[in-house]
Amino acid sequence: MYVDEKARRVQIGIRELATLPARAAGAVTLGMRGGTSARARLGRELHAAHAAARQAQAAPDEVVESEVPLSLTRAHRGYVVELSGRADLLVRTAPGVVVEEIKSVTTPESELGDGDWEAARLQAWLYALALDEPVMRVDVVLVALGARGEVVGRARDTRFSTSEAERGVGERLERLLDWVEALGARRAQRAAHGRALRFPYDPPREHQGELSELIGEALEARRPAVVEAPTGIGKTVAALYPALRHALAQGLPTFYLTAKTTGREGVARAFRDIVAKSDPVAGPPLRATTLRRKESMCPPGHLVCHPKACDHLADFDVRADRLRALPRLLDGDPHVDPEVVYRLGARERLCPYELMLRLSREADLVVGDFNHAFDPAASALLGRFGGEPVVVVDEAHNLFDRARAVASCFVATSLCHEAERRAADEPQAPLRHAVTSLARRVAAAIAEERRVAAGNGEEERVPVDGCLEHKPDPDRWRGLVLEAEGLGLRWAAARYRSGDVAPRDPVLALAEAVSALWRRQRRPHRAFVGYVASSEGPQGAGVGFLCVDPSEALERQHRRFHGLVVMSATLSPTPYYVDVLGLSRLDPMVTSAPSPFPEEHREVIVVPSVDTTYARREDQLPAIAAMIERIVAVRPGNYMVFVSSHRALAELAEIFAPAGHRVLRQPPMASGKLRDRILATLRAGGAGGGGGPTVLLAVTGGVFGEGVDLPGEAVIGSIVVGPALPPPTFERLVMQRHFEEQREAGFAYAMAYPALQKVIQSAGRVIRREDDRGIIALLGRRFAEEPFVSGLPSAWHRHGPRDLLCDDPVPRLERFWER
Repeated sequence: MYVDEKARRVQIGIRELATLPARAAGAVTLGMRGGTSARARLGRELHAAHAAARQAQAAPDEVVESEVPLSLTRAHRGYVVELSGRADLLVRTAPGVVVEEIKSVTTPESELGDGDWEAARLQAWLYALALDEPVMRVDVVLVALGARGEVVGRARDTRFSTSEAERGVGERLERLLDWVEALGARRAQRAAHGRALRFPYDPPREHQGELSELIGEALEARRPAVVEAPTGIGKTVAALYPALRHALAQGLPTFYLTAKTTGREGVARAFRDIVAKSDPVAGPPLRATTLRRKESMCPPGHLVCHPKACDHLADFDVRADRLRALPRLLDGDPHVDPEVVYRLGARERLCPYELMLRLSREADLVVGDFNHAFDPAASALLGRFGGEPVVVVDEAHNLFDRARAVASCFVATSLCHEAERRAADEPQAPLRHAVTSLARRVAAAIAEERRVAAGNGEEERVPVDGCLEHKPDPDRWRGLVLEAEGLGLRWAAARYRSGDVAPRDPVLALAEAVSALWRRQRRPHRAFVGYVASSEGPQGAGVGFLCVDPSEALERQHRRFHGLVVMSATLSPTPYYVDVLGLSRLDPMVTSAPSPFPEEHREVIVVPSVDTTYARREDQLPAIAAMIERIVAVRPGNYMVFVSSHRALAELAEIFAPAGHRVLRQPPMASGKLRDRILATLRAGGAGGGGGPTVLLAVTGGVFGEGVDLPGEAVIGSIVVGPALPPPTFERLVMQRHFEEQREAGFAYAMAYPALQKVIQSAGRVIRREDDRGIIALLGRRFAEEPFVSGLPSAWHRHGPRDLLCDDPVPRLERFWER
């Protein structure tokens, strides 16, 4: 739909108008993923098959046409509404035209309710009104979703009249224009708030104001802003303020997305500060909310999302309106915390998750996870605002791997077995047998793919992690996907009718996995590599496609946003992140904000005199331990030492004995409580108690390497032993080959830069506040070699990264601590 408020012109599809709900909020989310895209594709195929059959059966005096483009225009309430669509089937005869509207259903007995029948008939009426010729009859035809697609029902409307059709159109236009005017009022209200918005802090922190202005300029120019900003500059509010201001001026909401939950409370605080500082505006105030996972919002025992099984969903709309649930949530704190939503829902027996979704549609700022914009299964929120949002992606260094995981697909043999076990309890024998047959056929197809892959040049092809590259045979899966998608929809409908809904239904999961595999087969792309896996594979035996480069998919998604800010404290090397995050062709405005802290408060050194490579680690371990002991002896205090793995950590711990320091170790399975105890020990020791100076041995990229705030004397040094390259898994080796072929930078993109990102994150634990002082030491000759050395952050050096090299760090550290 397109709305031009100034010209008072609306463009909308005929189907969209006919199915317009009575309330803009939409239907209750039932938590069942029946496969919307699969249903749409199956519906198109069944429509085509039915049209072909109807043409074959046509009488000599009949002309059958399918997918006929039609349009009409109506003036209503001062608006010009332009309607367009494609009629499923027109049968032209001498007395007049028969209009057929085809609806796909999952069972012979139609699940269409009265409202669905009304919408289907109105859709056909609209096509009839668009015809400039006599209409003899209007039919609604039901076609079963299945491999055969037989006609299972027909409703003929022999009473078709133009006046009755116009009355139906007028009623829908009233709904549409009510929504359009409400949207216009909301846009105007947001624009007023945008003009009243004020930066919350006066004066801003050093460089904070300049960074905020630069982001604002990028948004105004419709260019992505790519920002590397160190801890302490206040990048949250520096990005949130211009993003809100730009979005509000356009009448749009803002999404602020993070990879982890730890930073979201800071966004809420920044929003409250902005609202408190801004000028008052008449009307509804600005509101924000934070999204949580469904599992975190459902009261215990209520994760089965069905009105028959969960009284929190029963009559949700009626009860939510009667209890004024949304107005109560919106009347209070500018940021509505999900815990507040949860308590209200639990108290009033209203689904807290559904309340949260309804609230998010009213919010000017939505704080959430990457998935809410970048995972098709969770990003439906984007379409609910009458326009695309302005999006801030924080912790953006995590987006590359998250996007790859979302785009990859895998059909596991174990999932076939789970689906078969789930179907064993199905009371309808035909449906039970159909699921069992499908599960066994998919398992057989996987076994055949594995057999074929193993027989292709087996002497040259050695499995890695139980995986072999292999392109699945499209002919083997073509029939399976039609059966799987149709059966998945039938299964979802049966579960809905019975109320037997599982939080993760393996039958639906199997149908979705087969559908995803087929979609990837139909659209081959160099960024996706087909493979088979044995039981030793990361996900067990199966067949799938591995996404090694999500940049093009990310670029397509970025283009949906009205504005985009991508930022992190670690986006070095920046060209790499601009490339792999799909920003290269979007003309991004790139900046690296300088540290707000004095340079003399930090000393960064690279010590290439020790060798940390795996081949030399055993021989070099005494020298590495001695180097760390010399570094911490210069100034006793709390240090964090990061090594590549738990095995390397254990080996170092056996011989590491720094004088005057106690040593703590990160255990292989560190619980949240143990992590918090260790952090509390460091903070207490830094304050002059807790047992004296401490060295914590931790794993690079582990629970102590990111999201840990240890200001002041809690940690005065971070020592990173080697770059902690990812292990040469099947995934990494395939990725390395891809980037070598496409960029001639296979090792850098697949191994070095991901490792360097974890190194920089670990080093960032030291300087967290303006009065912090500390050292960063990178041990290992690799840090002095390409591509590592050129990838070190520019904020760490004045003239070039080689300024950081020193074989003996002690004299430099002594001078630093004397200052």
